[in-house]
Amino acid sequence: MGFLPPALNCATLCQGALLGRIWLAHADVVQRMHFLGSRLAVGATENRLRAHALNSDDVLDERDRVAHQARLDLLLEAGAEGWATIYRSYLDEMTAAYLCCLQGQVMPKRGS
Repeated sequence: MGFLPPALNCATLCQGALLGRIWLAHADVVQRMHFLGSRLAVGATENRLRAHALNSDDVLDERDRVAHQARLDLLLEAGAEGWATIYRSYLDEMTAAYLCCLQGQVMPKRGS
């Protein structure tokens, strides 16, 4: 790569690193959201089966129905918290990648 000017070498490497970090951050958020979605789907399915059992059985009392609703509320709250945490992490990674690229373009390494 000796035939390219140093500024172009630095810009190209910084942009390549930026694209690589963005791709990794995107792959991470997709994997985490897929896992969270599958866990929430299993929890919602279990919740629906329990609701069906509670509604069809007259022996169970109101305490069981309240406990069931509390589980559903906890599931939804945990899902929202997980979603927010995943996207916060994604935004942090994207910001770090852009800052690293900008620092590399503004302050190229000496001796390049």
